[in-house]
Amino acid sequence: MKRLLLLLALVGGTLLSARAQSGLLILNSEARAMAMGGVTATTISSSNTIFNNPSLVSFADAPFQIATSYTGSDSSEIYSLSAYYQFLTGGAIQAGWRSLSYQGGDDMTFELGYSRRIARIFSIGITGRYIHSTNELDEKYNGLAADLSASCRIPLGQSALLVGAKLNNLGAYFSGKEDPLLPIQFTAGLGFQLVINDSHSLLFSGDTSYCFNPDPFKGSQLGVGVEYEFMQLLQLRGGYHYGQQDSIYPSYFSVGAGLHFLFFRVDASYLIASKSSMMHNAYMLNVGLNF
Repeated sequence: MKRLLLLLALVGGTLLSARAQSGLLILNSEARAMAMGGVTATTISSSNTIFNNPSLVSFADAPFQIATSYTGSDSSEIYSLSAYYQFLTGGAIQAGWRSLSYQGGDDMTFELGYSRRIARIFSIGITGRYIHSTNELDEKYNGLAADLSASCRIPLGQSALLVGAKLNNLGAYFSGKEDPLLPIQFTAGLGFQLVINDSHSLLFSGDTSYCFNPDPFKGSQLGVGVEYEFMQLLQLRGGYHYGQQDSIYPSYFSVGAGLHFLFFRVDASYLIASKSSMMHNAYMLNVGLNF
């Protein structure tokens, strides 16, 4: 049970291996965020934004996106599918599904979200989540949770300042959990999108998060990342993620790349961590369509 609670707390891109003794959940299924040190509060990207900061969808360029992802490590596999649609009135609906399989168990989440731009530079979002987990003893657990998110994009000429925040896992387990509470985590971040000219741009992002509950998993994390984009076609990314306790909140370096051509986009990331880390040999591939 504690391992499952831990994994719900790691919204900064944590991938646990099958060494865990209970069900696993992955709350980050976005290769761009993973490649930038697990930064989730200020990365506007594919439809998988629902797994990071859903309010940012209001600032996305494409009115409709759909994407799927695959994440692998030494001993587990994660699949996801997500989409969003923007309304002309300034709102957007989002949906996401994730499934993780490992030796002895599996986990699944289904999420629905709504975001709305309430001013030219400000947006808010709310997400509901259903959780189903089966551990190696074939014990099944279910849960409900809600996330709140907000973001602000301040234009600075062609460039922009990004501010994001989110409050995750306001909810509880039912049907068998001894501890019904989910770990509550708050994340806040800053980003700066520097447009050098029509061909070159840079994105600098960083965020920090703190888990309030339960007591054994109280702790903080910090992620920083950078992205270089050429001709809105090719992206190169890198970052670093620091965890206060490596056995609970792991530390790692990250690298990645992206290719966007017409309606098609593909993003990949790879994490560099020690052999003893739960993030060892973790990689992710996103494929999506923009309309």
